[in-house]
Order: sequence, then structure tokens, then C-alpha cells
Amino acid sequence: MKTGRIAALTASGLAILAVALQAQARRPISIDDFVTAPAVSDPQISPDGSLVAYVVSTPSYEEDKTEGRIWVVEVGSGETWQVTRGPGSDRAPRWAPDGKSLGFISTREGTPQVWRVPARGGSAHPVTSFPAGVSDFLWAPDGEAIYFWTDVKWPDSTEAERRAAPYSTEGSGPSSSTGTGTNGGWVCGRMCFGPGLTTGRSPI
Repeated sequence: MKTGRIAALTASGLAILAVALQAQARRPISIDDFVTAPAVSDPQISPDGSLVAYVVSTPSYEEDKTEGRIWVVEVGSGETWQVTRGPGSDRAPRWAPDGKSLGFISTREGTPQVWRVPARGGSAHPVTSFPAGVSDFLWAPDGEAIYFWTDVKWPDSTEAERRAAPYSTEGSGPSSSTGTGTNGGWVCGRMCFGPGLTTGRSPI
């Protein structure tokens, strides 16, 4: 059932794109048209199955970048609406367990951070604030927290010493809340929600 809905959403996105192109003056499609055509990706079905959130990415040939925005479509009616706006780019929409809001990653304030917005649109609020940004996240089943991943950037001197050291062949895994990687490290943590949006951070 979910696979069918995702396929239907993808088909709808392609149909919308086709109509938009046909509405333009009839002429052969150029390379610029092809490169700057919007793309639909990352469909996410709401907990009750009535809504699908997805990303619409619009490339800018002049600015040499792609801007992503979160949209939602109602499965029953086909109604769509744009959920996120503003500076930066948005990606990775993830439904809160209650289906009333969406978490997503945005660069609207520079580094990629987790934000939260009502499913029907409105003001988005930051959830995380880490110097290196957030790579990915997921909701806790009870909706009271998120789990997230963020990189740790080592100072240049430490990085140089580490690279000069013998290569370690010992296995490693996420046995604690921090660990080292080839080009730096990672931190995995838990961000808790309170009466407002966030009340603090506690490690896993």
C-alpha cells in the first residue's frame, strides 16, 4: 500500500512538471530547461497515512545551487501546500509520531540544523544548534525527543598527528555516545522536547 502511494506521488510530481513545461511557449527543450527543472524526492507518509511530505528541489543556473522546500500532499483530495519557506535549503522531512508536525534539516541559518514546523505550515522553530551542523536525525517513538548525528571537527594539529600515526586495524562501533572516524568524528545524542520545543540535550 505504501509503495503504491509513493509511486502515485512520484507520478503526480512528474505530471505537474509536464504541465508546467507545456504551459510555456512551445519550443524545443534546451539544456538549461532540463538542468533547472524542479525535482520531487524523499516522500514520507504521515503516521495515519493521510498525508505525504516530500521535497521539491529547484536548481538555479545563475546562482549555481539547488534550493529545496518541503511540500505536503493530502492523499484523499490531492491538495498540496508548501510547508517551508525562507533562506537556505530544506531537506529530510520526518513526521512526528503524532502526525501534527514535521522535523526537517535546513541551512536557513548557515549550518544544517534540525527544525520543526506544523504539518499545515507556519513558523518553523530550531531544534538543534551545533557548530558542525546535523547530518541526520530520527524521532523517538514517543515523540518526546529526537536522535541525531553531528560531526566533530578536530583541530589541525590533532588531525596531523592522527594522520601521521600508524593505521589502526582494530574494529570499532557505536558503543558510546562519541567515536572517531577517518576525517574527524561523530557524536550521537538525544534532544528532548518539553512544554516549548527543546529543554536540553542528554547523551544516549
